[in-house]
Amino acid sequence: MTKPIQPGIITALLILTLINMGMQMKNMKISLMSALVVYAIMFSGKYFLSMFA
Repeated sequence: MTKPIQPGIITALLILTLINMGMQMKNMKISLMSALVVYAIMFSGKYFLSMFA
């Protein structure tokens, strides 16, 4: 039985890459917007998984 990849690790990697991109672009608004998008995906993903759990 294979273990599913933990969503926490995926979201942590996503947030890290978005922070990296934001620092490279030196644009605070874009990094804040992408962080909000990540949080929205995270919460909707949790809700989506709880429907099947």
